[in-house]
Amino acid sequence: MKLSQDVIFGPGQYNLSAEVSKTIGKMFEPVSKEIDYFINKYPDFPLSLVITAKGYADATTIAEGTNLYNKIVERMKLSGRTPLTNEDLNKELSNARAESVIKLLQTYTIGKSADGTTIKNLLFLYEGKGEKHPDPKIKDYSIDDPRRRIVLLFWSIFPD
Repeated sequence: MKLSQDVIFGPGQYNLSAEVSKTIGKMFEPVSKEIDYFINKYPDFPLSLVITAKGYADATTIAEGTNLYNKIVERMKLSGRTPLTNEDLNKELSNARAESVIKLLQTYTIGKSADGTTIKNLLFLYEGKGEKHPDPKIKDYSIDDPRRRIVLLFWSIFPD
């Protein structure tokens, strides 16, 4: 199942709508089944699970004084003492996108290790990559390209 990338995050957005959250939940089902497969295949081995999200942003300018600008500055816990570049703001925007996806995925994995016997360690990582291009093979990205407003997910499961 593929979700249109520009549907996930519109320009300047980092929160997931209920509809998109539901679709992402369906997309995460194969991952959840793979986790369950490993748990059942190796019942005597505690497992570790690491889920990593890398968020991206386009290079659209975030104007000072706008609602988005103020929210991003607040997230960065800055009081206006440091001049911010658009690159700084988009890095934090991409970080917020990755965090929102991780928070959603946490709802699908919580409880997998309630007793510590199946998944011993459950680690969620997220990182904002800012205005970097998500796919270096694509050469025709534009400044406001919706293909840049995405979150890439990676997961690893291994014996603890």
